[in-house]
Amino acid sequence: PNSAPSTMGISDPSLAALINKLSELQLQRERLISTTPEGHPMFATLDNQIATTKSSIRENVRSIRNSLQSTQGQLQSNNNRFMASIKELPSDERQLVSIKRQQSIKENLYVYLLQKREEAALGSSSSMAFSKTVDEAFVDGTERPLAYTFALLAGLLIPAGWVFGRRLLNNRVTSIKDIELITSVPVSTELFYEDSDSPIVIQPKSGYVVGEQFRSLRTDLQYLHNKKDRGRVTLITSSIASEGKSFVTSNLGVTLAASGRKTIILELDMRKPKISQNFSLEQQKGLSDYLQGNAAKHEIIQPSEIHAGLSIIPTGALPDNPSELLEQVELDQLINWLRTEYDDILIDTPPIYLVTDALILSRLTDAALYLVRQNHTYKVHLEFIEQLRKDGKMPKMKIVFNGVQMKGEHRYGYGYYVDGQKASLRSVMKDMSRRLAISN
Repeated sequence: PNSAPSTMGISDPSLAALINKLSELQLQRERLISTTPEGHPMFATLDNQIATTKSSIRENVRSIRNSLQSTQGQLQSNNNRFMASIKELPSDERQLVSIKRQQSIKENLYVYLLQKREEAALGSSSSMAFSKTVDEAFVDGTERPLAYTFALLAGLLIPAGWVFGRRLLNNRVTSIKDIELITSVPVSTELFYEDSDSPIVIQPKSGYVVGEQFRSLRTDLQYLHNKKDRGRVTLITSSIASEGKSFVTSNLGVTLAASGRKTIILELDMRKPKISQNFSLEQQKGLSDYLQGNAAKHEIIQPSEIHAGLSIIPTGALPDNPSELLEQVELDQLINWLRTEYDDILIDTPPIYLVTDALILSRLTDAALYLVRQNHTYKVHLEFIEQLRKDGKMPKMKIVFNGVQMKGEHRYGYGYYVDGQKASLRSVMKDMSRRLAISN
């Protein structure tokens, strides 16, 4: 078959498409003839397609020619009409119009030819290759084991170094192992962190895991006092503020009262008292008023609305000299009287690492619970606890590990409930916010 005609100068899109199709069919036939005998059935199919395409091109050209002839006749008719009008003009003006018309025709033809030349130049440049392959890429197989070895070592050493470095640089207590490595004071109980709107988490059907842990602490307290039944005096202290002394004292008092034990809490943190706030007590006379001789012991005892078996003696007016008040004999007399009236006396004290109030009160107590809070208490405070043990300044001391946030699939805390109960949506959202804050 002959080669396909060029599409240059053809404005009809259907005719241009047919010519391109004919070019593709002829190119396909030339590629096929180089690998397949000419008698193969595939040539018959291609020849039929080529013949059909040529026939379509002829029909399209015939149609375009008829259309152009029709247009030519119409233009000729218009021209004859215009020429008849022009003949009526003077000869000089008629000649000028003819010259201008020829100028316009040639100018348009010149612009058209320039445009086609630019199109041809662009088409020629786009068909040229701008790159070529010099050498094929290859991988040297001898270097793979060494690269894998370095990758494996990096994958093991970098995470291990990160974990070890964080533990080495962290100067706060994060686990019971940290406590056991520094001090030999035994850990009585772990108290998981709970998200609650109320400081009193020991409520009927509350579902808090920490409630069971307070009951475990209540049992351990019985053995700490050698199963003494009445008049047990327990001191609760910590190293610094915000470790949960008042929280543990309040909930431990509720737990003891719930077991049928007549319990009283002494708010002897005369610097930043919180027990009255936890139980929503009204401002009345308290321990400071009694020690200064301004109130009798019956006037300072207030019943708790949480449980009938629980009473509280608030701080009262904040004194200027709390340490001196705690050394008075009236306090010894009050404690001795309370021993005869109550089964358990819980004493909430200021942080022992900061002030000496807890050491002053240790003379009146039978046992001591020392609060250590996860990610809050410093490891240097554990050394201070060990020194207290060696010096024998605190009687029967045990550590309560507070605010423990368990990790993993079966974690507790922040609103999660026992026995697979669902967590509240608000608690879960708070937990997510806390995790994002830590990761940032």
